[in-house]
Amino acid sequence: MSSLKLALIQFPRGPELEGNVELMADMVAEARADVKVLPENWASLKVLSLQRLKRILAQLAEGLRGGEVLVAGAFYVKRGGAAVSMGAVVSSSGVEALYGKKHPSRAVGEHTWLKPERGPALFEAGGVKVGVLVCIDLMYPEEARGLALRGASVIVNPASISMDRVGLWRSVGVCRAAENTVFVASAINTYTSYPDGRPVMGGSFAASPEGTLMLSADVEPGVYLAELDPSWVERVRAKWGFLDEVEGGAKPLRRRHCSQRASRGVCLTQA
Repeated sequence: MSSLKLALIQFPRGPELEGNVELMADMVAEARADVKVLPENWASLKVLSLQRLKRILAQLAEGLRGGEVLVAGAFYVKRGGAAVSMGAVVSSSGVEALYGKKHPSRAVGEHTWLKPERGPALFEAGGVKVGVLVCIDLMYPEEARGLALRGASVIVNPASISMDRVGLWRSVGVCRAAENTVFVASAINTYTSYPDGRPVMGGSFAASPEGTLMLSADVEPGVYLAELDPSWVERVRAKWGFLDEVEGGAKPLRRRHCSQRASRGVCLTQA
């Protein structure tokens, strides 16, 4: 593949779950991209059942064509007697892999009631390896570095970031992109709010492997597109060599292996 077309869907979450799902299904179907990324908690802040999540994912999958892949954001879900934050990599055939938030946020109190989940996923789209980190997990440099060492050229980040922290979040994304020589892209909600009342007003972005902003969305809902050229990653890695220098001392990170493998070659990583 000469380039990977990425769609970040900046979503205006409303108060009703069903209405949010219907609107998102329309936006997913209308977007034309190899990989489509949804924000964290775009459907609801309520804890959903696994069966409800499966129905939502099936509805979203109906809007995918051919080799299109959807990173379906993240949802609060009741699983194994506890609440977790999890999402899925979805194709037109259905769910390919699951991922979850490994580090529930202390800043918004998630750590008091949300159980840590399995962590990032790593999948392939059109020959390009793509990693997924849910929201605050991007703040932990070892998580992004582990994905890069396992071959990721792109890291996507379903997120929900308050307006007063969007500038910080872009800076974190730019840093993760440069230090790992990968593309980093974050899909963020808009025209909604945190549980503590702070406004969430968009700010989705994509950063290059050289640490520059390629895409910086304003507050408007919509589908924001970026063309990611994998050869850019190769050129910067050949020049900077960061990963080559750390690889010998990063065996524990590399041992976070693919523990499950789907029929289409999508794998799920765990600690």
